[in-house]
Amino acid sequence: MSSIVQPMRFFVIFIGLSILGYLLPYHSPLGRDFLVNSFSFICIAIGLFGFFWQNPLTNVRFHASIVSWLLFAALLLVQPLFLHISYPDALLFPIVCLLVVALTSFASSQVIDKRLFLNRFFVFAYVMALATFVIQIMQINDWTYNLGSWVIIRNNALPTRLDGNFGQANHAGYGFVLALCGVIYQLHQSFVVQSIPKKSDKFLLIYRIGLVLLFAIFSAGLAWTQSRAGLVMMVAVIGVYFFAQQIAIKSKLLLTILAWAFFGLYYVGASWLGSLMLGQGNLGAVSRMSGGQGNRTALYERGMMMFADHSLTGVGWNNYMKASIDYAQQFH
Repeated sequence: MSSIVQPMRFFVIFIGLSILGYLLPYHSPLGRDFLVNSFSFICIAIGLFGFFWQNPLTNVRFHASIVSWLLFAALLLVQPLFLHISYPDALLFPIVCLLVVALTSFASSQVIDKRLFLNRFFVFAYVMALATFVIQIMQINDWTYNLGSWVIIRNNALPTRLDGNFGQANHAGYGFVLALCGVIYQLHQSFVVQSIPKKSDKFLLIYRIGLVLLFAIFSAGLAWTQSRAGLVMMVAVIGVYFFAQQIAIKSKLLLTILAWAFFGLYYVGASWLGSLMLGQGNLGAVSRMSGGQGNRTALYERGMMMFADHSLTGVGWNNYMKASIDYAQQFH
């Protein structure tokens, strides 16, 4: 198959718009973000339609990720055959979403020039993360913006965790992790001479400084969400990325340690600064690591009890709440 240019551009634009859609402030306090998720779903569907319409597939390649998503969808599809599902019709939503994810993974795998594809994709991730960072600064100063009856920039849901327009601090943290993935990738690629067009030394220096600044900003944004999941995810991403490179093991270790050190420096510094501006006395998710788990411990224990009793099938899709009532009676 020839290298994809125009079809890839169309595909990337709509995938990017789906990411920018999470800047919409209309997130439900219950977490059921129908409007926001519907916008992103429609954008991805349009991008996939355009990709397959413009690009005839002549050399189809399947990867393990595609198969895993399809198997997951198949598992949900057959659950009503051996489990009581309270609302089996509602399985339509997760199954369709998983099929769209599999198609997105498939379409991405067909792109020949992965570097160009990722460079275009990460532009949208950067815009999303930068806008979220600006909104976080506005939230620190308790600034909101309404256009008539429409909320454009919302206040944060929690007093000490800045969530941008996401409405949920962990979700904002995941957005920053995505942007940080792009920074790490592009910064590393800038040192691989054969992977980038020949540019002047001055251009490369400015380019790398800009990426380092973005790394610092996005690390700060992640710190201000105080997302423990985001922190753990970012630490894991750094290790996985560099150990996946085809370089000497010593270089993998060195690059991973350096990236961890810089990320930790920016993260702790930003956490202290954010806490100071909010009048708090902690270091973000670092402090939350040693904090309480709330009701999570009980949820984990119930989940493990369910797994012990239903190791192969689980209790069924969307049945956790109903099943947890029975298991909760075993606690004293």
